[in-house]
Amino acid sequence: VVFVSAAFQEIGYLNQNELTHYAENLKAFLDLPAPLRMKLKGDSLCRVGKYMAASRVYRQIIDEADDIGFKGAFLGAVWHNRGVAEMKLMLFDEGLSSFRKSMEMRPIRRHVMSYVEALGITKPKEKYDEEIVRLRKFLSELSEETDFDENVIDEAEEILRVARSGIEVDIPADIYTYVQDLADEYH
Repeated sequence: VVFVSAAFQEIGYLNQNELTHYAENLKAFLDLPAPLRMKLKGDSLCRVGKYMAASRVYRQIIDEADDIGFKGAFLGAVWHNRGVAEMKLMLFDEGLSSFRKSMEMRPIRRHVMSYVEALGITKPKEKYDEEIVRLRKFLSELSEETDFDENVIDEAEEILRVARSGIEVDIPADIYTYVQDLADEYH
């Protein structure tokens, strides 16, 4: 930290006020609990498109969860972000599983929306419909307060309809073979 600060100051990269602000932010970051620092690292990796590395960071947090005693809200966010990274890597089953876990741990609007949207773009209509029935049942049985109402699935489905407008796509039962065939055709 001292070396970096000195280097920034020496080359004129930061003025004194910026250097002070940088040092304060760095200290605040280093004072955070290690799991939160790890999550922020994973989030940063996701933002710059390093999904595999982000997924590994999230996996490490999840693997250590029992040892550290994480809270459900925190782990729900970690599972959700892991699902985002997995979907970007086209690991659809893993992404859906992570989104499902995030909903179970912390049933909030963003987690439900992500799960429904991921289902809609990765599963054939029959499987999608089956999962939506299970999801509606799961959400109706929640006893805790949520930040969404019973229309959240309909809202997610509307987003899917708009995204698909003008495009008729039948998602094959074996999405992996389909994607591999597309890749083979391209190359």
